[in-house]
Amino acid sequence: MKILIMSGGNLKLDWAGKFLKDRKYDYIIAADSGLEHLLDLGLKPNLILGDYDSLDSKIYDQIRDDENIIKYPRKKDYTDTEIALRKAIELLEENKREEQTKDDRSQDQYDRSQNQHDRSQDQHDSIDLLAATGSRFDHTLTNVSIMKLALKKEIDACIFDEHNKIYLLDSGKAAKLDKDKQYGDFVSLIPMSPDCYVRTWGMEYDIKEFSLLEQGLSLTQSNEIKERQAFIELSRGWCVLVESKD
Repeated sequence: MKILIMSGGNLKLDWAGKFLKDRKYDYIIAADSGLEHLLDLGLKPNLILGDYDSLDSKIYDQIRDDENIIKYPRKKDYTDTEIALRKAIELLEENKREEQTKDDRSQDQYDRSQNQHDRSQDQHDSIDLLAATGSRFDHTLTNVSIMKLALKKEIDACIFDEHNKIYLLDSGKAAKLDKDKQYGDFVSLIPMSPDCYVRTWGMEYDIKEFSLLEQGLSLTQSNEIKERQAFIELSRGWCVLVESKD
């Protein structure tokens, strides 16, 4: 199941139109003024949520009675984007339980295993966030950080904008980067924990053995993919990965 969250940050509509053209989502969530971006792109969300402090009041008046809208108080513990991300994770977990129930009801062991194989090939749970970056650096940094909610559930979550693909890597995991599919020319790794041990291969500047990346230094900034495929693996800690282009 693939979910799109449209937040209320900066968005280049021409870029977003091209980005979304070849991508299909099973569910779309508008976080507050992210609804305006979706309307500009001609997309209809499955769910609209937020406190609507940044949504155009005329648009809110048009959708306030929609059955797929949820309104939250302005004084709350989470940002609208975090609420949207939590809702997306909830939907993915619910969908996974429903799929498991279908498997449990199957009487034929071969059919069950074959169905599981087919789904593993065709379905991949993921959450894409657009308009989650912008002029408010505090919001941008928070939106990067809250992706750890998905990381803990082993759900792929990525923030995309015109120049960057931003995602997280956890302990015991490896990221495979295909040179012909990379989002930009540069790959940066930013340690987010004091015990971040990493090794890489296939990069212009490789770290051959697991080594401690000291938090707060720029050692792994602006690397490049050298081989056809490159890998970044963590044995401890967690980090932010950014594939970027000028």
